[in-house]
Amino acid sequence: MPGDNADEHFVLKSTLDEIGHNEFTAYPDDGTIFKVFADERFQYLYIPSEFVYITEGSKRYLDTSSRLNQNPVLCRTLHRGLVCPRGPQCGFIHTDIERAQNHHLFRRVDIHKNDADEAGFLRYDTLPTGFIFQIPMHGNEAILQLLPSHTLYRTKGSLNLYRLTAESTQGTSVRRYTRCNFFENKKLCHKGYDCGHLHVAYED
Repeated sequence: MPGDNADEHFVLKSTLDEIGHNEFTAYPDDGTIFKVFADERFQYLYIPSEFVYITEGSKRYLDTSSRLNQNPVLCRTLHRGLVCPRGPQCGFIHTDIERAQNHHLFRRVDIHKNDADEAGFLRYDTLPTGFIFQIPMHGNEAILQLLPSHTLYRTKGSLNLYRLTAESTQGTSVRRYTRCNFFENKKLCHKGYDCGHLHVAYED
């Protein structure tokens, strides 16, 4: 998310005064990607800057000194097909979503929710079967649990663990990857697939 890593954040503040702002003014096409909540907060959208209009919300997103830029959200009014009365003063993100989703850099990333379904339904893709991972127990990392690979949702962390395990000669995990604190404690990880930790879907 913005502010996690300054290297991931492209600041356009120097161009704001030059461009001016109204509800029809978008940012320049300079490679900047806005990472924004969809209004239902179940997905992140990665939106190229040329499809994002200049609003108070988008300016806060780009202001790395602001504490209000952590959870940018699409304007619900605008994206329900209505006219946003606040225009450039809106505290949310205005974007041309129909055009943006045809761009090769546009992405939708599911936010992972930790809520076991009564019918055993898995919300997201899990790892393939074939390996047993040694994973520290959440809350007590001195205890190792043995979990089959197919009980983990696919994240960058779990995929890396799977790859390293496949490359090892023993066929067991070669490095301790920890469970995601947000997924375990908050029952929600905003990074979803992009998380570097483990999201355990269920335990056999």
